[in-house]
Amino acid sequence: MRLAEREPHIDSLVSDIQAAIESGDRTRQSQLVRRSADLLTKRWSRLPAADKPDYDLLLTGLLSQADEPARRAFAIRVSELRRAPPRTAGLLAQDGSIDVAGPVLTQSRSFDDGWFQTVATACGDLHRAAIARRTGLGAPLCDVLIRLGDAGVAAALLANPSAMVAPGNLPLLMRHAAVSEEVAVRLGARSDLPGSYRADLAKLALRRAETALAGDTDLEPDVAGALPARIAALLAMPVQDARRARFDASMADAADLLAAAAAPARLERWLELRRIEDVLAALAQGAELEIAPLVAAYDAEDVAALSVILRGLDYPWSTLKALLNARFRDAIPLDILVAAHRLMTDLGPGSARRLVRYGMALQGRTAYLASLPE
Repeated sequence: MRLAEREPHIDSLVSDIQAAIESGDRTRQSQLVRRSADLLTKRWSRLPAADKPDYDLLLTGLLSQADEPARRAFAIRVSELRRAPPRTAGLLAQDGSIDVAGPVLTQSRSFDDGWFQTVATACGDLHRAAIARRTGLGAPLCDVLIRLGDAGVAAALLANPSAMVAPGNLPLLMRHAAVSEEVAVRLGARSDLPGSYRADLAKLALRRAETALAGDTDLEPDVAGALPARIAALLAMPVQDARRARFDASMADAADLLAAAAAPARLERWLELRRIEDVLAALAQGAELEIAPLVAAYDAEDVAALSVILRGLDYPWSTLKALLNARFRDAIPLDILVAAHRLMTDLGPGSARRLVRYGMALQGRTAYLASLPE
């Protein structure tokens, strides 16, 4: 191997690499890779172009004998390079362990979409899902991933806002949606989805809600059977523009609202202070709903939708009771209190989320994306 103007420590390291390869001592090779990953990749970046192919070949020989932790350590370093060694990167990208391949597939900026198409064709769905999480995926690469990949690959693509998923892929994505709730919900979040597809997604959402409700054995069958239509109707109730405008300012500070949504005790304190707009905005952010359905659920005399939304967030009964106290000015009718408590105790959080998703699917929207996959 030619290495122009070798640095003494690099020269010694290269000799160690060659000796480790020749010896067949895998323990020694793995220790060398883990200890020297940073130095080896830095050396690659500094080499003259004429020396790079030999050095690249040397690295692949070393890595082919190293253990998984050593290969992963090296893959992390390679993924950070602007121009990674092509043989070495290709070996790591197609490694049988996704823990090794993942950093190169998701983070490397050394190769174009065509290179990743080759990997996607040669490897399995775990590798394709890792590629699907890359930023800036072009339409041809997305087409390959959708055509070759399973529902998990499709879900990863749909969760990637920078992936250019062409409309021509919708029929295949809908087939994935039939078997994957995550694909269905993420498809429903797309603003460019035609209405005919939305109707099919609503049917899938209803079927999944009904299946989930069937597993909630404490629910009375007649109550469970009526819940999907009941919740959907409540979420669709109109909210006057003037009423909605009161909540728009509260919806602006998403980071603060999400922090509040994650802490029910904080919401209960806000309710004591009658910060209703902030509480409903925080609930909307937490459930990934627009504010109008939340306000509609709060304003309704039937508090089933409000109860279901909070159950979907897996909030305690104390939070719902505090919200009902605010809604009814500390004079909750007994029948409403009992019915709300029954829903909070008899309905599973997953069933609650699916009920809300069904109601929103009828409106061409979705909810509870953060809880996916379920």
